[in-house]
Amino acid sequence: MKFNKNESRFIRRWTVATAVGFTLGSPFSLGVILTNGMGGGFENSSTYIKLFTLAGVILGTSIGFCQTLALIGQAKQVILWIPASILGGTLGGLIVGSLGETAVILSVVMPGIFIGIAQSFVLMKSLKKSTVWGWIPVNIIAWIVAQVLFLAGFAAFQLNEVPTLFALLFSGAIPGLITGIYLTWLLRNFKKE
Repeated sequence: MKFNKNESRFIRRWTVATAVGFTLGSPFSLGVILTNGMGGGFENSSTYIKLFTLAGVILGTSIGFCQTLALIGQAKQVILWIPASILGGTLGGLIVGSLGETAVILSVVMPGIFIGIAQSFVLMKSLKKSTVWGWIPVNIIAWIVAQVLFLAGFAAFQLNEVPTLFALLFSGAIPGLITGIYLTWLLRNFKKE
């Protein structure tokens, strides 16, 4: 698939926005996992639920805000992208927290999946309804890739500050690139008149 100059610029902007949003939101999530989850510091399940829900809110807010900046001029009512992303991140964090210790590995994937689901409803404003549902599996794949890359980068760099920042940016850029290419294709082929 070949993209014109404006589409390529949008894909780059979207990729950077997603990477920055992920990187800004991730330190809190990572801090929750490291200080409490892996150290066995959670006394009860309500602590998991509170902390992972808050982590999902923060991740949804940071990703949603940054992606909204990239989306301006591309779709209708882009301001709805932020609350949709916050809602998705919150639901994903709530589910992760409800699953307890066994769900720590899902801490980034699940909010990312629910962010994609919530964002699909915003895309319905600009795209033909039947094409929007592809956004969900693309997000699932993209955020699973992000989780795998982050865990691999985290293991390789052992929390050294600069390399961990690079791992965060890289693992946020990959889902940004995947979803950016797909979103550009959707906007090109299925935009409502």
